[in-house]
Amino acid sequence: MKKPVFLGVDAGTTKIKAALVDAAGETLSLVSRDAQVFKPQEGWCEMDMADLWVQLCRITAQLKEEAPEAFEAVAGIGITAQGDGLWAIDQAGEPVGRAMLWNDTRAKDLVLPHKAEIDRYLVEHHGTPVVVGSMPTSLAWTKANRPEDYRRIATVFHCKDWLNFKLTGIRATDYTDGSNEAMDVFTKEYLPQVFDLMGLPEVSAMRTPAYPSTHVLGGVSGEAAKATGLKEGTPVIVGAMDVTAVSLGVGVTRPGDGCSIVGTTLSNQVLIPQEQVDHRDTTGSSLCSILPGCFIRQMAALSGSSTIDWARSILVPGMDFAQIEEGLRQVPVGSNGVLYHPYIYGERTPFRNPDACGGFYGLTARHTRFDLLRGVYEGLILSMMDCYRHLPDTDGKVFLSGGGSQSDMLCQMIADGLGKEVSRPAARELGIYGIVSAVKVGIGYTDDYRPVMEGGYQAFRPNEENHRKMEALYPTFVELRESMTPYWAKRARGL
Repeated sequence: MKKPVFLGVDAGTTKIKAALVDAAGETLSLVSRDAQVFKPQEGWCEMDMADLWVQLCRITAQLKEEAPEAFEAVAGIGITAQGDGLWAIDQAGEPVGRAMLWNDTRAKDLVLPHKAEIDRYLVEHHGTPVVVGSMPTSLAWTKANRPEDYRRIATVFHCKDWLNFKLTGIRATDYTDGSNEAMDVFTKEYLPQVFDLMGLPEVSAMRTPAYPSTHVLGGVSGEAAKATGLKEGTPVIVGAMDVTAVSLGVGVTRPGDGCSIVGTTLSNQVLIPQEQVDHRDTTGSSLCSILPGCFIRQMAALSGSSTIDWARSILVPGMDFAQIEEGLRQVPVGSNGVLYHPYIYGERTPFRNPDACGGFYGLTARHTRFDLLRGVYEGLILSMMDCYRHLPDTDGKVFLSGGGSQSDMLCQMIADGLGKEVSRPAARELGIYGIVSAVKVGIGYTDDYRPVMEGGYQAFRPNEENHRKMEALYPTFVELRESMTPYWAKRARGL
């Protein structure tokens, strides 16, 4: 009898990846392809749904070619993907235009007449606040601006739900994605009153059933088997939102453990039991975890390593990371008086302001490009410190993941900023490891959610002097943000 192999898929904002992982945690084959994001107007972020499915089919074909025996032994499939946004299909199962992504801010000027009542209702019924970039606001924008498209919508999805539908033909979601979109996270029931208050009563009929992340949704259909090369009938679990899968994959399995995903966005989270969930605190969100009975208290800032990428492209174009970090080491903590706000996509945690902008402050003629770049790194750390001040105390471990965490310098700066030891797993594809753990539980291979992955962890311990300096910078960071709020509003109005 062949040893089982599990197929894990991670569909992110910039890439879609898939890996064949065996029961011992060894990655047998990994394939990645770019996922194109369209930005036709300022604040718009879209993805071609049909093309994303094509990319997944190409990935599975390559996996089959590179590791035919392992591919033949796939015993279960799980997908984790970007959350929020609007992935809509019509009655025939065809996409209704491009998907609107989680970082799409076109609905920022949308006026919800019953906003206060909506917020109050969600607090009372253990729901996550409605924010720009979420499915409810994207639907409201579509109804107001593209009524013909709106009338075509039969089902509203999240990214992984769309790919699951293409694999199985079944329309469904899981609790992690559902808990971000007008759901009572305790009862796991939808809150149709929210859409009634938004003037979208028809949306209730567009929602799909929701299940635990490990629930076996169905098997690979005959049509999907032809497109992907996978065996018809191979079990597919309903899957999970990327931040929850990464949290599990990185090793967050005990309440009190924390995790920061330094990717395109900056997701900071702590695993908590139900009794610690407090929806009166609307500075972040409380999501269902893949782990039964646990929740994730999350502060997902909109700018993660993307703000560093932007600054690098302008300040040090073409320079490799070794050269960049050598230059940054010559700049002391505090960036010689330069302070930076990383809000280049607006912000939603720990404060909500889609008009927020990035900015450099304290510039003089003596400053160099490395002063500015160091300021960008520190601005990201200060944003992370801001988020952790609004999270439950992490009395357990703090783990780091995401592309930005591959930088030893950035990891050390995070430890200095938080004043805590942080750990980085040697394994990189942590979303895939997390969803593979869910697959193994879902198909009955094991009842242990703890991920089995290659390599160990590298610890970064805080430099106390640097921590004190970052703590001293933090009040100014917040004060300056508050003083800029009137300007951000004027700028948004074109004044």
